[in-house]
Amino acid sequence: MVKRNLIEHAGFDEGVSDLDLAAGTGTLSIMIKRRIASVDVTCVDGDPKILEIAERNAREANVRVDFDNAMATNLPYPDSTFDRVVSTLFFHHLNKYTKSQALLEVFRVI
Repeated sequence: MVKRNLIEHAGFDEGVSDLDLAAGTGTLSIMIKRRIASVDVTCVDGDPKILEIAERNAREANVRVDFDNAMATNLPYPDSTFDRVVSTLFFHHLNKYTKSQALLEVFRVI
């Protein structure tokens, strides 16, 4: 329900470039691609094993999503790469300092 509501209210449009931060198994990214296939979605997560699962899930769902292994505090993208950054069930795991660093990176890449 949370992910469905996020997609509904995020205002995705055709051709938007989206970063799914701490994407986990890729559920949110797959849901976004199913809703609007022309959205460019990149999943980033710090756990390479979970990204393998996400890649498999995207293949099985027959959607094209890009995957990168990186930490939220050091994203491997140039400034202004994405139109949106979305994330669910992630920030509450971070302490105040790490949360601030991750948000600085989010603002940098959008």
